[in-house]
This record gives sequence, structure tokens and C-alpha cells, in this order.
Amino acid sequence: MKPIVSFVIAFVATTIAWIFTFSPLTFLEFSHSLADVLSVVISAWIVRNLNAKNKGFTYGLHRREILSVIINVSVMIITSLLAVTFAFQELILKTYEASELPLILASIVSAAFMTVANGKYGIKEHALVDSIDYITGAVTGTAVAITGIYILNPLASLLLVVINIYLAFPLLKQSYYVLMEKSPVDVSRIQGDLKEVEPSVHHVHVWSICEHVRVATLHVVASPNERLEEVEKRRIVLEKLLKEKYEINHVTIQFEANGTDLATN
Repeated sequence: MKPIVSFVIAFVATTIAWIFTFSPLTFLEFSHSLADVLSVVISAWIVRNLNAKNKGFTYGLHRREILSVIINVSVMIITSLLAVTFAFQELILKTYEASELPLILASIVSAAFMTVANGKYGIKEHALVDSIDYITGAVTGTAVAITGIYILNPLASLLLVVINIYLAFPLLKQSYYVLMEKSPVDVSRIQGDLKEVEPSVHHVHVWSICEHVRVATLHVVASPNERLEEVEKRRIVLEKLLKEKYEINHVTIQFEANGTDLATN
């Protein structure tokens, strides 16, 4: 609830500034705050019942988190590109000579509320990027008010667009890795640690369901004469190692007699 309130207050503040000051920076802040409100509402809907499991979604709906991040970052990139158009228009026409006070006040209020918008699933990162925008807006507005150099406004807007896209790229990259089931850690290092306690470990696979749910599967050779209690002790040791050292939440271990493995790596 706190992130939603923070984004709504920022939206109201930047909307008022945009009404009184049609500058590139107020447009950037207004468009981002509008996108923020929409993104947070969508994210709140997406992340509901993440742990709900059924016959179709046996791991729950944790991949919704990735969808939430992609939506948040995509909206931020789209609004940034729109701001580029407005900034270049201002640089060419040079028509902007409005008061900087609405921009300064809206930026300060919005930046203050972004510091408490510490939600999950991309919202925290989104709020961090917006905080940079609002602080830059306040500083730029103050500089223009003091110096009268109005070109600083569109130039700062372009600079923020570059920063926003630069900061957004790693989030999209990480989301892509999760969707493609890239291992969040070096599998060879994991296998090396496992082999120190179980030399027969092989076919180790690790991937992420979402940012905080990691899954691993592995095969271990067991003697046909081993008792179930002995096999269980080996399983517990392996699962404990994976959970404590690599934060892997869900582990599936296939015990097999030597020479019976039909799986492929």
C-alpha cells in the first residue's frame, strides 16, 4: 500500500507542475509518474497469490514477478523515449521560458515520497530511478532559476533518459535470464562442492523460477544394498549444502544404482 500512495502523490505533484510549466523535465516527470501509477496497479494485481498452486501451476505463480518487472521497466523506457522527442523539439524551437518553481517543488515532494516506496518485484528499482529523476529535476530547476539558462532543462531531460535506459537494461537482462532458465550461479562450482561430500554426483541443473526461488536437480549413485535411512542422510546433507551456500529452495535428487542412469545431460 505504501508504494501506491507514494506514486499517487508524486503523480499529483508532477501533474500540477506540468499544467503550469510545459517544460521537457516536467513532461518527463509527469509521464513517469503516470506510468508509475499504472505499473504499480498492474504489479499489485500480478503478484497476488504467487504461492497459489494447482494441477497446472505446480510451482505456483512466481513467474508473475518477472512479468511485473518487465512491465515496469518497459513502461519506463517508453516514457523516456517520448521525453526525447519533446526535449529535441524544445532544443530546436527554443520556446520554453516558464517559471521553474513548479518543477522544483514537484521534484522535491516526489523525491521525498520515492524514498519510502520500497516495494518488491521491480517497484523498488523503479522508485530508485524515479528518485534520480526528481532530484535532478530539482537541481536543474534551481540552476535555471538562478542562471536563466533555459537550455539546461531539455539537456537534463536527455541526460536522464540515457541514465534511465542504462539502469533499466540490467533488470531486463536479468528477467530474460530467468525466463530462459539460466543458472543463477556457476553450476561447475556447485558440482565441485557437492562432489566433496558425494563424489558420484552428476547431471546437476540449477535454474530460477523467480528472483528468490531457485531450483536444482541432480543425480547420485547409490548402492543397491544401502538402507533407506542411509540414503536419506545423504540427501539431507546435499540439500543443506545447496540451501545454506547457494540459497536453493527446492532440490530434487535422483538416486540410482551404478549403470542404471538413462538420463542425458
